Amino acid sequence: VTGDLYFRENKMVVCSLGEAQNVDSQFSQFATRTLTKLHPGLEIEAPNSLMASSWATACGVFGRDSRNDVFAVLRSDLIAHSDLQEKIVAALSQKQIRWFDQIDRSPFDLLVAQREETEKRVKAQLRAGTLDGLGLLATENRSTTLCALDNEDSEFVSRLVADINLGITLDKKPGDKSDITLASIDDLFISTKSGRCGFIFGDGKTLKMFLDAFERDGYQVSLIPVVIPRQRAETILATLQSERRLTQERLTNEQSEQAIAAAAAEKKLADQRAAELKLETQRQQALAEQQKLEEARRKNDEAARREELQRMRSVVASRGRAVVDALHQRIRKQILSVVQEVRGTQQRSLLGQVLSEEAQRALLLKYSNERMGDEFPDWSAALLKSVKEEWEYGDTQSSLEDYGQAKWKSRNIEAIAVKAEFPMTNKIIGERKTDCTVFVWINDEEFSFWRQTVSYSCDAYQVSFRQWALANSFTSQWKLTPK
Repeated sequence: VTGDLYFRENKMVVCSLGEAQNVDSQFSQFATRTLTKLHPGLEIEAPNSLMASSWATACGVFGRDSRNDVFAVLRSDLIAHSDLQEKIVAALSQKQIRWFDQIDRSPFDLLVAQREETEKRVKAQLRAGTLDGLGLLATENRSTTLCALDNEDSEFVSRLVADINLGITLDKKPGDKSDITLASIDDLFISTKSGRCGFIFGDGKTLKMFLDAFERDGYQVSLIPVVIPRQRAETILATLQSERRLTQERLTNEQSEQAIAAAAAEKKLADQRAAELKLETQRQQALAEQQKLEEARRKNDEAARREELQRMRSVVASRGRAVVDALHQRIRKQILSVVQEVRGTQQRSLLGQVLSEEAQRALLLKYSNERMGDEFPDWSAALLKSVKEEWEYGDTQSSLEDYGQAKWKSRNIEAIAVKAEFPMTNKIIGERKTDCTVFVWINDEEFSFWRQTVSYSCDAYQVSFRQWALANSFTSQWKLTPK
């Protein structure tokens, strides 16, 4: 071998010295398989890709720049040809090559003898009609398509042929994933004679029938001398049937689970629609009351306005509570999501784990669904920062700060301001505090969209909200405003 047992692209390029390039094809295959087993992961090939066998290619010069990796030589040539022996000794001395491996022919000769004996025995059994097992007839054409009678199970045939392949030493054999053709007796005769069938599968009785018929027609086929005993075939069939039962049971269970999930999803959708209908009714009632309030403002004095506002507040109170509760749930959901994100990142950092790009995208989608980063980016960023600084959040207190109507493209839409107080504790620095934020938005339920969303600290709310209210033509139904 040249080099340091490092093979380019995991390919071992083999050439032959002297008579080694003339070894018989079966031993060439045996030697190739032996090298492959000794050095898993390597592919054996010839320097010239057009050569049928890597052993049939004559070697060029020795040297580290040689395209050849392995130089094969017969021991008999080394004994008989002193010039060849001197050439190799010189290359070894100059460290152009070094000893690599030895392949003993005796196991191959034993294998061939056993194969010939087995071949005689199974052929005799086939001729006598006593072959109790399943096997293959090989045709002389180049096709590797596997043909069988149409009463066979194609997957069962495929598994049996995989077992048969383990012992085949012929030049031609079915591939690991051979095409399988199932047809009637007459169709198989025609397909075989036309070159479409490379192998015929069947039990001893079937194979004898085909062999006799082809010999009568002068068409050459031969029995591959590896037969699967009937007991082994029955075991494989039982295993296959068991696997199919388990697959069917798993499919049935999955279908049942899917039906349950679909029913639950349908119920959830119905509940959501009912809740939306209720909210729409409340919104329509609030709008109707709003119209009454506006009429009262035009006709009554300040006292009447206050009295009407008080009545209006009682009307919209339930609607306001519903809005507050909805925001409260989203806030708690976001806090929990952020805490889980930070804890998960810390845990992966400790374990030295790195998420794949697909897992990262899945997490980002999950966070997008759980959070209000698009609606309230400033508050969301501050929340993430404080959780990273080990602040822990207690029970959030939410209350309606203001409620009324704003304009969006000539439509009157309800607008809300909700005050949220966040009790916080930091065990590391030993401190407690309460953050306070007011969330403001136009609740466009017609399009299921929160518009003009802003968040203010409670200290800055009064001044900042007046600017927002002016820009969005906001009219309060919760607080009394001057005429």
